[in-house]
Amino acid sequence: MPELRHKARHNPSELAAVREADVLIVLLPGGYETQVEIGAALALEKPVILHTPDRKSLDTPYPCVFHYHLVVKILVSEIRNVDAILAYLSLCSKDSTVY
Repeated sequence: MPELRHKARHNPSELAAVREADVLIVLLPGGYETQVEIGAALALEKPVILHTPDRKSLDTPYPCVFHYHLVVKILVSEIRNVDAILAYLSLCSKDSTVY
């Protein structure tokens, strides 16, 4: 799958930002490099919140196992408001999906 290797290149400064972050908030749909960032955050045991306007965006442009990791929180909402997402983080329960 050489076409994926070509598209999955990442920027080292983005990984440094993940390393320094307290939480990773991903606004979906994302690109191929988004999966690298999510994987890095999970490896570093950082909280991960996926904000998606709809369930279909979880599998666009392709399905990703990281989206369904047990510690990843999913917020399905058409409103892209970072303050609301951060408030959601403080209200998260063990359930990984909130509608």
